[in-house]
Amino acid sequence: MHRTRHFGHPKTRSGALIYSVLLVLALLAGCTPAPPGGSLPAQPLPPVLSSGQTTAAVAAAATWADSWQLDITTLPTESAGKHTIGELTKAIGRPPTTELEGLGDGPLKRTNFFAAQRAYPLETLPRAGFVHLYEATNRMISARDMAALPQWQSIGPAPMRNSMMGSQPVDVSGRVRALAIHPTDGDTVYLGAAQGGVWKTTNGGASWTPLTDNQPALAIGALAIDPANPNVVYAGTGEPTLGLDNYYGAGILKTTDGGQTWTLLGGNVFGGIAVAEIVIDPQNSNLIYATSAVSGVAGPASPPRGIFRSQNGGQSWEAVLTCQDCNGATDLVINPATPSTLYAAFYGYGVFRSTDGGDNWALLAGGLPNPQQIQVGRVRLALSTANPQTVYASFHLMVPNQYDGAVVFRTDNGGANWTQVSTGNYNFCGSQCWYSHVIATHPQNANTLFLGGMADYVGESLADFRILRVVVRTNDGGATWSDLSPNSSPDRSLHPDMHAIAIDRNNPQVVWVGNDGGVWKSTNGGQTWQNRNTNLATLQFTGFAVDPNNDNIVQGGMQDNNKAFTTNGGSTPAWTAADRGDGGFALIDPFNSNIWYGTRFGKTFQRNEQGPAFTGDWDFKVNGVNQQDPALFYIPIAANPQVQGAFYLGTNRVYRTLDRGDAWTPISPDLSKGQGYVSAITVAPSDGNVIYAGTSDGNIQVTRNGGGSWSNLTKAPLPNRFVSRLAVDRTNADLVYAVFNGFATHTPGQPGHVFRSSNGGQSWQDISGNLPDVPTLSIILDPNSANTLYIGTDTGVFQTTSGGNSWIPFNNGLPSVAVVDLALNGAGDKLFAATHGRSIWRVNLSDSPATPTATPTATGTGPAPGQAVNLPLIVRQQAARHSPQRPPSIRPLQRPPPQRRRPPPAPMSPPTRPQPRPRR
Repeated sequence: MHRTRHFGHPKTRSGALIYSVLLVLALLAGCTPAPPGGSLPAQPLPPVLSSGQTTAAVAAAATWADSWQLDITTLPTESAGKHTIGELTKAIGRPPTTELEGLGDGPLKRTNFFAAQRAYPLETLPRAGFVHLYEATNRMISARDMAALPQWQSIGPAPMRNSMMGSQPVDVSGRVRALAIHPTDGDTVYLGAAQGGVWKTTNGGASWTPLTDNQPALAIGALAIDPANPNVVYAGTGEPTLGLDNYYGAGILKTTDGGQTWTLLGGNVFGGIAVAEIVIDPQNSNLIYATSAVSGVAGPASPPRGIFRSQNGGQSWEAVLTCQDCNGATDLVINPATPSTLYAAFYGYGVFRSTDGGDNWALLAGGLPNPQQIQVGRVRLALSTANPQTVYASFHLMVPNQYDGAVVFRTDNGGANWTQVSTGNYNFCGSQCWYSHVIATHPQNANTLFLGGMADYVGESLADFRILRVVVRTNDGGATWSDLSPNSSPDRSLHPDMHAIAIDRNNPQVVWVGNDGGVWKSTNGGQTWQNRNTNLATLQFTGFAVDPNNDNIVQGGMQDNNKAFTTNGGSTPAWTAADRGDGGFALIDPFNSNIWYGTRFGKTFQRNEQGPAFTGDWDFKVNGVNQQDPALFYIPIAANPQVQGAFYLGTNRVYRTLDRGDAWTPISPDLSKGQGYVSAITVAPSDGNVIYAGTSDGNIQVTRNGGGSWSNLTKAPLPNRFVSRLAVDRTNADLVYAVFNGFATHTPGQPGHVFRSSNGGQSWQDISGNLPDVPTLSIILDPNSANTLYIGTDTGVFQTTSGGNSWIPFNNGLPSVAVVDLALNGAGDKLFAATHGRSIWRVNLSDSPATPTATPTATGTGPAPGQAVNLPLIVRQQAARHSPQRPPSIRPLQRPPPQRRRPPPAPMSPPTRPQPRPRR
């Protein structure tokens, strides 16, 4: 996202939101149905043992007589993210303050865009909901029938070429959360992507292979390789930060054959939240520790979060240090010389230490901040293998009206005493330490420390705009610091928002970093960088468009990574970058294929009159759009296929332009129920005066006179949930379809995700048939078959050839990832899917065999509130598929955000859960 984070609404991992918690899902031991396609029968997981200590009890025993005393004069005055306003604001994709919309300064809107659309009308997501969706989806069709369907092909971007990072063009992929280097082969590296799963390289990043596309969660937060047997790899699922477009996980994936096959472990311990760190005892491969934390939204209070231990390779887990209804543990390191010594970091507290393998813990105080006096957020740790008594701890501290950022501490006696480390007067993660915040030590020099966070945005204009200090390093314990990303050339530039730093212990000059733009490698200690986004197809799309006259031309927008296009249909998977900032929805002019449209975030509409010939900043066309209107983070846009130059966009009302965006006029009142936004707009292809609009709080309205008057079509059986998309038959303006996000368990008595009206919305029919209770994000009608529809969901694509009476998963070769948008080519024989984490896919429908028979029922997705949940041990063959996510939003949650784009935590004293804040 080369910018200062964008504001708006939902997708922001922003967020001072911490949703209220569902205390409803108890864990009971008992078997659930056998996992489909598994090579072994399902086995019950033992319940979590709760004999460990609680953070509150341990904290109560801490003595703070010699705690660190706040002295503002010792804190950094230079903060990551600082920049000027004006032309530079446009360059980095940050809207003017008048556009900030949502809670506080607005970053929460990005949060809402992702989380709230699935949660509405509640404020939480169901625990382990995705695992149930994944299994229900797989039960609908046999492996043989799935293999007989036409096969999807990845067409990129993999990667996106020449995205402007400051003034330097670099190649980017999607967010990389975790990295692990093989202990004896430095060319073999595993990476974990935000919604892209685990990938592996055996040639130093020259190419990558996806390993977990068919697993029940593609959001990866942690990786660990067994040093005694490098074929054993653990991948913790769920993104462990308060970024509210971070997706929760299903447990820990384990492979014993280098990634060929995987087993899901700990579903009853880590399902519905995130795994932040996995540590393997170097002297006992069966002894494993894992930390758990919230992922974006708070989730259920049960299970507890914190430090867990397994003494049998992950088959069962016991809680050793936990907190209930809290943000959880943020980091964990182990003393390699004395593995019984561990250091753990918790939101809201600080650093705990155990010297007996986790049986007992103490909250460390000597020289560290007292969490009862200073608000402590996310804490990161780094232990020196050169001198295991040396540990660094980076605290996110929030001092109202004085400081919001990192303070680094160091101990040289195993935690007995700590001193503050100078960071060169640079607050490296700024107010976004709850999101982009990582530290690492050199394996052979305890005085060498790497810090990674946001970035220092400088420049007065686009001509001198630069993105500096994404990663900084000291070789002398903090006396002096070097900028490892001065943005002076492509090989000295990094994408902002750091999440992972991995150093090769056998060759410490080799450093790998993961950030919001993918992965980079240095072979000279960070002096220069090799871009290793070689073939990673992990970009997170929001929307896209296919040229109806030439299906080789596809363009679309991505979260954090501007726009991209291809003119060869993906025959070469690398796409070309265009524009800057977040990319939103996309259109290609129905009358002139060389004119492209798109959005960023907020109330924006952009026009590019040169198509693929122009890769610079697209012009904004928002004259007449009231920037004070409530709106989604990414606003919906639509074209009138009958009237040249006519387009529509939605805030809480609908606007129309008749001159391709030069001037806009509102043509509706507030169409929501009073607390939502327009989330979907479609124009009837056969009658341009008929326009349907859906809202984030469950309304569907129509105008039949081009906006002169509107009628509310909301009635049973439509559910009170987020309207994701609307579609109208191309020859019959009264035949309309609506798809709804969220979970039917959130609207008892109002089930269903796909609805049809044959009389213009006067009555509706639920045509969800045998679909599982899966958030549904997109829909497209087959122009060559009246009864054939396709929908995009959190678990991929579904097809019906019977008008909705029966559905089948249509995912042969497609990862189990959220499909946020669907498109057909002009002939209607090629279907395209935009995913939020695995780039763009295409399938040739003319290859379709006879439609296989669907399993008659696959209804219940997850347990209804109050029911017990116990996830089975899932064993699957590796193939290539799956994991979800996508955004739009509903009512803003509550809480004042900071200044950057993701939510920081706001812990106070021990017990209460810290609150998140916005990131940029």
